[in-house]
Amino acid sequence: MTILKRRIVIYDNLHPLDCIHATFIEKRTSVNLISLPYSGHPSSYIVNDVYGLKKLVSEFTSDDFKVSDFESELVEHYS
Repeated sequence: MTILKRRIVIYDNLHPLDCIHATFIEKRTSVNLISLPYSGHPSSYIVNDVYGLKKLVSEFTSDDFKVSDFESELVEHYS
């Protein structure tokens, strides 16, 4: 079984409860926060529409996930 070394939380930084939850998780774990304004709660719908959850999970499990590429693709679709 593979144990992921990196963890991310994708959240809407304009959604008050998402911010509280993301901050809570960040303070108690080693996680990278990725803010996705206006994505709502949960952010997974936007992530799936723009990037694809299957692609995200595949990249994560094969250790090919790059936050910068992910953010660039999201920004490109949001612009």
